[in-house]
Amino acid sequence: LTVQVASLEELSASLEFKLKAQAEAHEETRGKESEGLRAQGQDLQRLLERAHATIEGHVQMRSCLEEQISEIERQWGDTLGAKNRYIVELEHLLADHDRPHGGCARSMSGP
Repeated sequence: LTVQVASLEELSASLEFKLKAQAEAHEETRGKESEGLRAQGQDLQRLLERAHATIEGHVQMRSCLEEQISEIERQWGDTLGAKNRYIVELEHLLADHDRPHGGCARSMSGP
C-alpha cells in the first residue's frame, strides 16, 4: 500500500508538472497568436487607411476633371458664340456688297 501511495504521488506530481507545462505552452501560443492577430489588425487598418486615401484622391481628381470640363464647355460656348457673331457679320457684309451702290453700279454697267 505504501508503494502504491508513493507511486500515485509520483504520478500526481508528474501529471501536475505536465499540466503546468501544457498551460505555459498554451499561454505562450495564445500570446503569439494574440500578437499575430494584433499585427493582422494593424495591417488591415493600414490597408483601410490607404483605401480611404485612394478614394479621397479619386474624389478630388473627379472634382478637378469636372471643373476642367465646365471650363472647356464655357470656352466652347464662347467659341461658338464668336463664330455665330462672325457669320452674322459676314452675312451683313455680303448683303451690303451685293446691293447696288449708286455710282459703282453705273460705272460697272459700261458705256
